[in-house]
Amino acid sequence: MTTSLCHTRWQQRYPEAWQTFQEAQANADASFSDFVHYLFQHKLISLDDLAAHYLEKGIEVTQVGSMSELTGSSPPPQERYALQDKLGQGAMGVVYLAKDQALLRQVAYKALLYNAGEPLPPIAVRRFLNEVQITAQLDHPHIIPIYQLLPNPDGGWGYTMKRIQGQTLKEILHDCRKAWEQNAHAIPEHLSLEALLEIFLKVCDALAYAHLKGVIHRDLKPANLMIGPHQEVYVMDWGIARRISDPVSDPDKTDSTAQPDLQADPDATQMGQILGTPRYMSPQQAAGKNAELDGRSDLFALGLILHEILTLQPAFQAPDQISLLKKVFKAELAPAQAYHPRRPVPAPLAAIVHKATARKPADRYASVADLAYDLRLWLQGEPLSAYTESRWEQSLRWVRKHAYTVGVSTLALISGCLLLIGGSVFYQLQLMQSAQHQQNLLASVFGTATRRAQTADQVFLRLESQLSGLIAAAEQALQAPPTTVTVYFTPDFVQASTAPPDFGPAPAYQRAVSLDWPGVQLAPGADGPQARANARQLMALRQRLWQIISMGQPAATDRAEAAAHLRTQGGDLTWAYIGLRNGLHLNYPGKGSYAADYDPRQRPWYQTARQQNGIFWGQPYADASGQGLLLPCLGNLKDSAQQHLGVAGLEISLTRFLQRHLLLPEHPEVQQIFLLDRAQRLLAQSANTPAADITVYSKPQPWQPEGAGTKGLAEGQSSHLQTEDRLWVSIFLPSIHAYYVLEIQLG
Repeated sequence: MTTSLCHTRWQQRYPEAWQTFQEAQANADASFSDFVHYLFQHKLISLDDLAAHYLEKGIEVTQVGSMSELTGSSPPPQERYALQDKLGQGAMGVVYLAKDQALLRQVAYKALLYNAGEPLPPIAVRRFLNEVQITAQLDHPHIIPIYQLLPNPDGGWGYTMKRIQGQTLKEILHDCRKAWEQNAHAIPEHLSLEALLEIFLKVCDALAYAHLKGVIHRDLKPANLMIGPHQEVYVMDWGIARRISDPVSDPDKTDSTAQPDLQADPDATQMGQILGTPRYMSPQQAAGKNAELDGRSDLFALGLILHEILTLQPAFQAPDQISLLKKVFKAELAPAQAYHPRRPVPAPLAAIVHKATARKPADRYASVADLAYDLRLWLQGEPLSAYTESRWEQSLRWVRKHAYTVGVSTLALISGCLLLIGGSVFYQLQLMQSAQHQQNLLASVFGTATRRAQTADQVFLRLESQLSGLIAAAEQALQAPPTTVTVYFTPDFVQASTAPPDFGPAPAYQRAVSLDWPGVQLAPGADGPQARANARQLMALRQRLWQIISMGQPAATDRAEAAAHLRTQGGDLTWAYIGLRNGLHLNYPGKGSYAADYDPRQRPWYQTARQQNGIFWGQPYADASGQGLLLPCLGNLKDSAQQHLGVAGLEISLTRFLQRHLLLPEHPEVQQIFLLDRAQRLLAQSANTPAADITVYSKPQPWQPEGAGTKGLAEGQSSHLQTEDRLWVSIFLPSIHAYYVLEIQLG
């Protein structure tokens, strides 16, 4: 590489980066564009700067191969990727099957579309780069992973991503319609309503995560939802997504005067003032109010998709585009009618659609997580917030859940009536009143407990999102050049003179900790230049770690006040940590209480996580540092070649969590509260008073409701169990596969 390839402005602005780049490319044929791309990868320049560079070059696209001549898109670097079949084409790009000749795998390659021989349109570049950047930052099991961004020598753009084989939800719904038309008595299991709702819930989980990360999709529709052969679900095509908090940086803001094509396919994505697919827009999106959109616009689209799952017909139906847009503006959905008499639309699900697609955003669910929670309640046979049951429906739901009990009770009632004809009507009325009181009590307690469980699930979801962001930030930090920042290793915490300035007592942690600095422990044999360089790189996570640990704290005037509260009261999160494959262990809040032979790679959390994909909740375990029973949320780090790099984790104290979120002091009839694992073994229990001591168990203990004999709680769902003088209400927590159980004293 020669100096003549360098642009003086960028070289003078980033001399250290230029020197590092030159050293890394000493024997490579690198161009100035490679250097600009290097600056972008290391967050030294913005997306606008990157796009501006390629536009300022004024290069007209040259046709470099037959594939480019046919499609007007430039191929990827031929030395790495070999194009094969064309998989599809959308509004912004064309997708090919490609072979990664370095890793010997098949990938999908998406190339930016343009008119061959003409300069690249600025808005097209901005949209394309925005899609790549946002999708790459959304690390979620149901969002397609991006592998590599590829600026091509001819000025074109492309990127590689995971190849997904399967069907779109649009295709599945088409198959479902055909199945019902051909043989309504033999519908395949994968086309059942329950199977389609499970797909929909995975989409909701992905969107709830994206919204927590501050991103809205703006083009949700069945054609953009891909389902693999093993029911894996991916939300695709983030081409017009943007950050909620930054509408000014919307890549389409410079194209806001373009008018909608009223002759276009209403199922196709449009660009301009109206962004998205008309048939799946919210009223606000259809009105072009792009700067006002938030997660509730995506939520509206999800409601439309749910309507289509229930009825097998689009929610907005009209003979032409103008009529369709009028219906969208008014949120005038088609009636939720059954596609076939044997496939009725349950009234509670129609109510969920109605709430999700309210014309005013304030009348919709507050979040996608709330919509998904209501849907899960319906699947579990529980009452939901969007639908008020009649007493008859309450009775039917109860009978369906307790069919055996109802059958036995009915026989007993018939026998009793034969014996008591002519008996006391007053006594029968007393029994009915007692039963009604008990039903009201159950409904009240269950409603409160359900709200508590929903809050708990939201905490778990936020922690999963925070861990996903931490992993992405750590992977990026480990690819950046090391800095000269201070690092505090375990021995530094022994003496005040070498410890972080804020290292001090923290009653909530039963030890001294630092909230300003993480600590670093190096396993035996790991204390080498690479590990110490990694430690300096990971110091870039300090601010993110603080934001995670302080999540959910009461409003404080400044960081010092928030830190003081954390030291004395603690938060939802107890510990955050990262263990690398080279033996480095980063812990936060920083502490120095590690044995010299501590090796993160030998710990159960590391070994368990290494065998898993995605974010998951591990088994609770007793904390050696005195924090009681800890519940870990874990995930893998990957290097640039997508190989295992390490494990990151966040841990909550079950003691603190139960006390903060699961007690019901407003219901004195609740005597005890239990937390059970997925095998219904006892993890923790407490009397239902704020001052009560909470008992946690280092090993899960057998648990059986007192006086219930061999009866147990229903598995994988909410339920209740009654004995002569007690009632147990169990609410299933799907995020962590645990049970929240209340013991109620009757009478």
